[in-house]
Amino acid sequence: MRYCQRLQHNQSRETMGLAIYVFVGLLTGLVAAAQKTCPDGSTCNTGDTCCKLGRRRYTCCPLPNAVCCPDREHCCPSGYACDNETDACKPPHSGAVARAVVLTQALGGSVNREPESYIVCGLQGKTVCPSSHTCCTMTLGNVTTHSCCPSRDAVCCADGRHCCPKRTTCDLIAGRCVHNEVDLPGTSTFRLTPARQYGKESTPRAVTGVIVPCSDGRSHCPDGYTCCVAPSGSYSCCPLKDAVCCDDNVHCCPHGTVCNPDRGACQKEGLLHVPWSTKVPATPLS
Repeated sequence: MRYCQRLQHNQSRETMGLAIYVFVGLLTGLVAAAQKTCPDGSTCNTGDTCCKLGRRRYTCCPLPNAVCCPDREHCCPSGYACDNETDACKPPHSGAVARAVVLTQALGGSVNREPESYIVCGLQGKTVCPSSHTCCTMTLGNVTTHSCCPSRDAVCCADGRHCCPKRTTCDLIAGRCVHNEVDLPGTSTFRLTPARQYGKESTPRAVTGVIVPCSDGRSHCPDGYTCCVAPSGSYSCCPLKDAVCCDDNVHCCPHGTVCNPDRGACQKEGLLHVPWSTKVPATPLS
């Protein structure tokens, strides 16, 4: 029996169990995913299934030819049946247990998308992956690169190109993931994708001629920034207005969130994670 998962709009997607995994749609800019049009005019990625959400609205199940559950909150793989009492997917003949996949919000042509949820890769905070993914790091000589594995808390394989679900190990010779020394069907290794550059487009522009004085009375930040204490004891600028300064004195988070150093991200409403920002030096007051 495969456990279904409730619809969570614009939140971190939980991964599926070991019996089946699907590649979740990556960040815009990572890949140019083809799209399909649902009956209401909204769009889903090619390979997804359009499922009816309301009287006239549709949503996306990131499985091909999926079964849309009657509760309009879940979906199951092709050939499975929905069990709304247990929020599970009943397989045709097997008793294997694994979580099903989240229904995701379809994109309307005139509807503005809310910001994606990201996790920051590495200590430099220059690259991000979707929050439903795992950052994998590969170092060759003096060059370190980051890639995204389409599975949460995944195992990054030693070849730097593949990854496996958590609680498994990589069998690179067979190109599979092994759990308790037993191959599981449907657990081929995932191929990593390049991490997205966390660039200047995420940083608000300062208003010319307007400054924000810091508490030391000797430095200031541009308008739209927040003064935070730097590791040296001086002040630095967080490129967010009314931001939360993290205890490491290096990063900061948007207003209304808390710093989560274990994930290298900002946490809101328990599940949603967004990338934290790296502060920049403050400017001395003239």
